[in-house]
Amino acid sequence: MRQTTLFLISFVFLLSACTVQPPDVPFCRPLEQRKIVKESPEFGKIIDILPNPKCLKEIGESSCGFCVWTISNRSQFVGEGEKVRLQGQRWSEVKAQAIIAPAESQAKIKAFVINACKQSGDCSKDIDRWRLKLDSLDSVF
Repeated sequence: MRQTTLFLISFVFLLSACTVQPPDVPFCRPLEQRKIVKESPEFGKIIDILPNPKCLKEIGESSCGFCVWTISNRSQFVGEGEKVRLQGQRWSEVKAQAIIAPAESQAKIKAFVINACKQSGDCSKDIDRWRLKLDSLDSVF
C-alpha cells in the first residue's frame, strides 16, 4: 500500500498562505506485516504472517508507520508503545484518522502545488526541500 497521510491537509495549508510556505508537519506511510501464502500437501493453503522487518528492527513491533516532517530533518517510526507515539497518538489512532490518497494522486497534487508556486514567483525557499522530503518516504521500503 503506497500512501502517505495528512497530504491533503498540508495541501490546504499550502494554498491558504500568501507566500507558499509548506508547514512542518509529519507525512506518514504504513509499514504493514507481510503475508506469505504457502501450499502444503497435508494442510492445503497456509498463510504465514511475518512482521515488517523495518518495524521489528527499529521499534520491536510487527507493524508500524514511518513519518518524515516536511521541512525539518526529523523522521520517526510510530507504533503502539508509549515511547513510539506520534504527538501522543498510537499508530492505530494516527492511521484511523489519516486521509489516505494513492501515490499517483499525491504526485499530481505535489506537482501542481510546486508548479503554481513557481509560476506565481511567490515560493518560500523551503518548497524544493518540501518536495524532496515527501519523495524520501519511498526510501523506507
